[in-house]
Amino acid sequence: MLRLCTALVLVTSLLVGCGLDETYTGMGEGALPGDPLNPDDSIECPSCECNCAGGDSTVDAGELDVEDLTGTAWRIEEMAFSAPLTGFFGDELNSVIAEEIDAGNINVILHVTGDDREAQTLILEVGAAVAASDQYNFSEDPAAMVCVLTGQLFTTDEAGALAVPTDLMDPPMLPISALLLSGRIAADGTEITEGVLDGILTGEDAAGIEIAGGVLGDMLVSLEMLPDIDLDDDGTPESWRFVGDFTATQVELEN
Repeated sequence: MLRLCTALVLVTSLLVGCGLDETYTGMGEGALPGDPLNPDDSIECPSCECNCAGGDSTVDAGELDVEDLTGTAWRIEEMAFSAPLTGFFGDELNSVIAEEIDAGNINVILHVTGDDREAQTLILEVGAAVAASDQYNFSEDPAAMVCVLTGQLFTTDEAGALAVPTDLMDPPMLPISALLLSGRIAADGTEITEGVLDGILTGEDAAGIEIAGGVLGDMLVSLEMLPDIDLDDDGTPESWRFVGDFTATQVELEN
């Protein structure tokens, strides 16, 4: 955390020294620091072709050797955001996230609750978890996500929501709305590769999160990572598209 704070101070100081206006905008109309977080799975994705791994006919979908994945669970082992986090800040934050995952402080679980090969449907529940010995428990009610399954490839059929747990922020989570997931399941079901998370950090949520002594929305703007999503159709973007790559490894859920 100290390393992240130092990085943020250095980057912000450099930008201010270059003449960046310290009066920030883009927090979203009516969104004030301290407002409650509100991940909303009713928000429609503005670009629903953003991560359709199973929709590209040029991709080799492969075949699953496992007849039924129901009950299988994976923990995200690697996660790196590419948008809107860029440059030094993005590299530093992704490095800290990697350390937090390795230390077991960030646990995001994908659990299969339904596998219908004839209908090409995979039902996942996705959420934060805590470790219990060699197993994991969801720490809150997970979000259900219906996916299209084509061979080894899956992609969500409808947008959902996820609060990524992290002590780097206060409250300790990064809420992503309008979330789409995609990835490739290993033939033996033991891992997920080529994973993509694609969603939205709303201006309201960003205004209610503190990070390294500042407000996340302000921090993103100060680092010239400007909002690029206009959810309220007023002609001014107030939210951010968040995109990340991930891999996941099979784990056991406690019964």
